[in-house]
Amino acid sequence: MPFIGINNQFGERFVPEFRLGTNDFLTDFDVELVANFLLMKKESVEIYGGFGGRVGDIDGLVIPIGLNAFPFARKDFGFHFELAPLVGDFDYLRGTFGIRYRFID
Repeated sequence: MPFIGINNQFGERFVPEFRLGTNDFLTDFDVELVANFLLMKKESVEIYGGFGGRVGDIDGLVIPIGLNAFPFARKDFGFHFELAPLVGDFDYLRGTFGIRYRFID
């Protein structure tokens, strides 16, 4: 279930995110809006949890728990790992991984 997300951090901990997801064949699209909260923030690692909703092919609630790792000297590029139970039309546990880019000074 590939998706792309755009977020913006407000304050020290609040990171709302808009996500657009699709199936493997790019025929069905889902929109998610999640409110993530940073549970731990270090120079190279962030751990977050949140809640939100999704509409589209699969409607329901989403409860993401994830980790962002920034292992390089420049902390704008890193990796994303997330588990998210989805409750609604279909109940399942989604696991995702990917790249993350931050527009930082």
